[in-house]
Amino acid sequence: MTAPLLHCENLHVRFRTQDGEVLAVNGVDFEVRRGDCVGIVGESGSGKSQTAMALLGLLADNGVSSGSVRFRRKEILNAPAEQLNRIRGSRVAMIFQDPMSALTPFMRIGRQLCEVLQEHTAMSRREITARVMEVLEIVQIPEPKRRFEMYPHQLSGGQRQRVMIAQALLCKPDLLIADEPTTALDLTIQAQILDFFKSLKKRTTIVIITHDLGVVAGLCNRVVVMYAGRIVEQGPIEEIFMGPQHPYTRALLAAVPRPDWDPDKPLPMIGGQPPLATRLPKGCSFAPRCAHAVDRCRQETPELRGRQHLKACHLDLPQ
Repeated sequence: MTAPLLHCENLHVRFRTQDGEVLAVNGVDFEVRRGDCVGIVGESGSGKSQTAMALLGLLADNGVSSGSVRFRRKEILNAPAEQLNRIRGSRVAMIFQDPMSALTPFMRIGRQLCEVLQEHTAMSRREITARVMEVLEIVQIPEPKRRFEMYPHQLSGGQRQRVMIAQALLCKPDLLIADEPTTALDLTIQAQILDFFKSLKKRTTIVIITHDLGVVAGLCNRVVVMYAGRIVEQGPIEEIFMGPQHPYTRALLAAVPRPDWDPDKPLPMIGGQPPLATRLPKGCSFAPRCAHAVDRCRQETPELRGRQHLKACHLDLPQ
């Protein structure tokens, strides 16, 4: 079997704050193979985005990462800035959560896109412009020549998101990481963006970070479920959705609205709140909210175990 495109092993991310040390990511292990579309899901604060930021060396100044991240068999975690700059945008590209803040407001769209190719390639100005126009058409920006001369505030939210996708695709990366790519978009635009990602899977390997299980179900072939900085379950999408083995995954799936749901009945909810990253409980972090928890869950942290379908739970729940 060929080596994975991305291999993350025992990844930890800590932040030093006035309230103490925040353990945002705690011993994360997963891999991404060429052609995969992997979904990383979980509630806000579960460590999804900080995992991606650590992979690319984009943590805030008070953040520290440890462990191992290998991209194309080469270690990149905490690599020198020069090495990471050669990788970011060219071999690994990221679509950030908020395109309005990720795009430079006082620069025209065309100039921002051209700068990516100027930084990472030796293409001529004419070739750069041609490539930018080509990618704007790929992401289905209407009237690309006109949009090329516009500023970000002159575009709609959906158009700005498409520009971010175009920026990520310019150098034909091996891996595309999308952090909540449909956040703050209306439902029609969300559907259009997701349809585009379905076609994009034929071009590149994708990691989607989201809290929306519907996005994962429609796009991904594998899913990683995170809670309180840890992976609690991961595996093939069909196995996770049809036979979830961790109580948190089951609770997430049960809380998804269904077309046949009786409107007179309340939707299932996960009681309580996720733990503070500065005061993680002993044992399983989900135990205080878990209806199945036993004494061992509150005392001993479960390891992620299994082969294709892995779970971090002491219990073997009936299907």
